[in-house]
Amino acid sequence: MPELPEVEVVRRGLEVSVLGRCFQAVRVRQPRLRFLVPVVALQERVPGACVRQIARRGKYLLLHLSQGDTLLVHLGMSGRFLLTPSSSPVDRHDHVIFLLDGDEELRFRDPRRFGMVDLSRTDALAQHPRLRSLGPEPFSPELTPQAVCSRTAASRRSVKSWLMDSTLVAGLGNIYANESLFRAKIHPERPAGSISERDWARLLDAVKEVLQEAIDSGGTTLEDEGFRNILDLGGRFQLRLKVYGREGQPCPVCGTAVQRTVQQGRSSYFCPSCQPNGLPG
Repeated sequence: MPELPEVEVVRRGLEVSVLGRCFQAVRVRQPRLRFLVPVVALQERVPGACVRQIARRGKYLLLHLSQGDTLLVHLGMSGRFLLTPSSSPVDRHDHVIFLLDGDEELRFRDPRRFGMVDLSRTDALAQHPRLRSLGPEPFSPELTPQAVCSRTAASRRSVKSWLMDSTLVAGLGNIYANESLFRAKIHPERPAGSISERDWARLLDAVKEVLQEAIDSGGTTLEDEGFRNILDLGGRFQLRLKVYGREGQPCPVCGTAVQRTVQQGRSSYFCPSCQPNGLPG
């Protein structure tokens, strides 16, 4: 599932390819994605609008348009954008197609249909139901060790669960939570309330480092049908994963076999030697 680095890679690709360009028409071939696509609103308000800014909030892409609207897109589990000539054959999973100037199309392809394409007035975006509860961005100065430590002080919830809580930090998913905890030498099952302010500082630094490295590597593509950017290219960060998906393989630091456990239905990978449970991180 695309996480913050993959969405940021797509945002940058869109910024190069479609920023400043104008939409001529919108065709919705399949409105039943994770949430129903607002077909009428898209077809009435998007044609004639130009892309003025492309932003990201958590795992959401925000295409700010010249007429005061914003396209709000979530990639879900398999969604991606492709920029292609209008004459190219349409894939059966190309569910929403935006005709651009220059006889090109921006196609939203989503085989598993867990993605989202919505339209909101830009001045009402902060109150959009998908955005209003999001916490600060991982790179935001608002996300301080003091603030996180204060919020989690009495919590018995696992630190990994807190990291993946979008109301605490926006955009962090399973892959990068695992990698960040390994880098910070903190066990994923440790109660968040046991993490000191100093440990949170180390963990938040690790989060930023891991995310930035993943963005610079073009994201993570774990299999043939995994994440692809707007140029239909996969990422390379999977070559740098230390623990995620490496159960039974030697830890790159100490050689101990990486272990796997399940937390809230998601796999957690850790080194029992580098990330001891119940001890200070």
